[in-house]
Order: sequence, then C-alpha cells, then structure tokens
Amino acid sequence: MTLKQPVPEPPSARSMTAPRADISADEPRQLLRLMANGLSDQAISRKLDLSRRTVQRRVRSLMNQYGVQTRFQLGMRAAAILEGRKAAS
Repeated sequence: MTLKQPVPEPPSARSMTAPRADISADEPRQLLRLMANGLSDQAISRKLDLSRRTVQRRVRSLMNQYGVQTRFQLGMRAAAILEGRKAAS
C-alpha cells in the first residue's frame, strides 16, 4: 500500500517574476535632476543603480506624466521644475 503525497500547487505567475524594485518617493526627483544636468540613460542607470531599461521606462513614464513628446522636452521641463523649487526655497 502506497501513501499518496499531496500534489503541490503550481507557482503563480506573480511568484515566478522577479520582485519589483521599490521606487522611493525621491527617485523621480533624482531622475529629473540627473536629466536636467544632461546625463544619458546609461549614466543615470549607473548613478541610481538601475538597469538602463528601467531608466528608459521611468523616463517614458515621466514624459507621459508631464505631457511631453521628447526626452529633451522632459529635461527642459525638469530644469524648470527644479529651478522653481530652488527659487521657492
């Protein structure tokens, strides 16, 4: 007589993916500051310890958020935003 072992549940699709890196509240500001200083996606990825692809996704997200079409426009908007914060301080 053999005892049947319970069949384990297959892992969910969520558990099979890598854990999502938490985005700190300060990270978008850091990203905008680095863009305003003219850094490339590769240089930003090294500074923030992120992959270049992650930086590209976050830049695209910020472009959508600020309603701009190009990375240059986002960099200019970032410079204006950061300059406004300095003036308000």
